[in-house]
Amino acid sequence: MENSYLHKFQASMSIPEYVNKYGVLESSQHLWNEFVTLSGRITNKRAISTKLFFYDLHSEGANVLVKASAKDSQLYEEEFNKFHSGMKRGDIVGIIGFPGKSKRGELCIFSKSFFVLSRCSSNGSLPPQNGAPKCMQLRWFWETIRMIQLFWTNKCFGFQS
Repeated sequence: MENSYLHKFQASMSIPEYVNKYGVLESSQHLWNEFVTLSGRITNKRAISTKLFFYDLHSEGANVLVKASAKDSQLYEEEFNKFHSGMKRGDIVGIIGFPGKSKRGELCIFSKSFFVLSRCSSNGSLPPQNGAPKCMQLRWFWETIRMIQLFWTNKCFGFQS
């Protein structure tokens, strides 16, 4: 659901807190009555069909899987497909959903509502998932972005500055 860049999105907990609190759930267990709000940057997007999308949400050095399903969403099917087709890596989003684990045992948040907090400014600002560019200047730029995204490197930069 897009609300034209929300001024403030209240996350109920950070992603590391979410992982610590709900990491003890059993495989395929869902807490349907407990709603959680999370925010973070999309680092990976996988479209299974027009009705099912998976995202990796990253913040403060931790990751969580986001399952966005048309049947769980508050949007109609066409709106759902149009909205999630426009999402890309690098976007900062807010998610309202319920915690659970997938059948494979991965910690997930099953989204009810999706909010775009900030779009990624350009396609060239994120390194590709696989492969490297031939242009040396672009390769160095992407390597710098990768280093900034890594949590341990980020901590080093914080200590040195």
